[in-house]
Amino acid sequence: MTTITQATGPNNSDRSSLTAMQLQILQNQGFSLGMINSLIQTTRLTSLRFIVFDNSANMNIHASKMIKPSGNDGFNIINCSRLEEIQDFLTFHSQIAGALALPARFIALSYFPPLQFSSIAEKGAQFIDREVISTQELISNIKLSGARPFSNRVADVARYVSTFADSLRLEGKSVTFVLLTGGLPSDDLGNETEAEKNRFIQALNKLEGFPVHLIIRICTDEQAVVDFYNSIDNNLLSIDVLDDYYSEALEVFLRNPWLNYGMVLHRFREMAYTPILDAIDERKLEFEEVWQLCSLLFNTALPDPSLNWKSFLQEVSVAIKKENQQWNPIKKKFTPWLDLHMLDVTYATKETKPVRLLQQRSVTIADLKTNILTQWALQPPAFQSLKPINELIETVACTFPPAFGIEEHSYFLKWIVISPAALRSGEKDPMKRAVRKMKFFLHPDKLPKNLSEQQIFLCKMLWDIVSDAWALVVD
Repeated sequence: MTTITQATGPNNSDRSSLTAMQLQILQNQGFSLGMINSLIQTTRLTSLRFIVFDNSANMNIHASKMIKPSGNDGFNIINCSRLEEIQDFLTFHSQIAGALALPARFIALSYFPPLQFSSIAEKGAQFIDREVISTQELISNIKLSGARPFSNRVADVARYVSTFADSLRLEGKSVTFVLLTGGLPSDDLGNETEAEKNRFIQALNKLEGFPVHLIIRICTDEQAVVDFYNSIDNNLLSIDVLDDYYSEALEVFLRNPWLNYGMVLHRFREMAYTPILDAIDERKLEFEEVWQLCSLLFNTALPDPSLNWKSFLQEVSVAIKKENQQWNPIKKKFTPWLDLHMLDVTYATKETKPVRLLQQRSVTIADLKTNILTQWALQPPAFQSLKPINELIETVACTFPPAFGIEEHSYFLKWIVISPAALRSGEKDPMKRAVRKMKFFLHPDKLPKNLSEQQIFLCKMLWDIVSDAWALVVD
């Protein structure tokens, strides 16, 4: 075993093409030809991948999900421990690193004797088979400890990159740094403090300016953990924060429901930072971004959708037929990469921005309650029952200030509209996710301290209405 800072230097091997066997391996995994071409380009420009995995004590907790093949050519979503999810990740990426001769280092987060470290494809092709076996043994026998000293591992990577930064820039190459975690950063004793969070962010900031792409893969649904890493995603460049496959698929569906988020697309994001893929779970894609995504998926030239939407749709339709269908985690069956009807409905129809409801100079709390109920929550003309939950979430932005004469506040601008097509799809899990996002946005602990009485009342009432409408669905 060696240490992370014993650098052999950037890898200069020629990876500008794949052998027939390597191409077959990727196709068997479900990679489209467009993704394979992109992967060739990405690996050619990637000197090394550092994969640092969380081996803290709480990784034994059963709070994760994995997708596993079932006997009927489909897949099942199974509950598992965080450690099992990490081992699944490491197994796949170690096999791909060996098959494609992609230099990678697999490093345990917490150091204690013996050091848990393995390397693939850094020394030469003749050693790769032995290195893959050694890495598989490491993955099968991960030893858990109590801490998550991420700041230390980030500092290790920074020292490596600083040594070779000039040569990497000269060759137009970069290093990919992957963090797999099930919790917040801690010190060496396992203490999770605000100071340690800040230390971790400061360590990451030192990577900015270096040719480094950061991928944070989260293996937990704990909201505090997800929020912390997503806040980093908002503040730093060249970073993609990923949840487990199914959770990420739900997020993608809420923003871009026309895209089948196949497992191989998730694996692709785990391998390399791609700006267009970073956006698919965060917001509705723009026309140019739809073109970029389709160009990534399909190995063909596509017309500009902003100039000729019908022509673009026709060419995409032809390209889709050349690709194998992918298992759709939302529909629970195999479907094409894109739902062309939903894509057309989403982009061919002129988008209308939410219109704020009745605005007046001032309003009492009693009047505010009446206006929310009659103008947004209840179904006319009787106003005796709540509107469907999907309609409420689709139109909730209409109630935000300055609606009803409430003073404006920048917090309400942070709400990201959920795709109407996703809300109308009838799929229960995405709706459950949307309700969770809505309630989290309105949660008293998440609201700014400087909200007015009316703004606080609005949030509380919206919370109650959304909760009641969702309860009707669950019941």
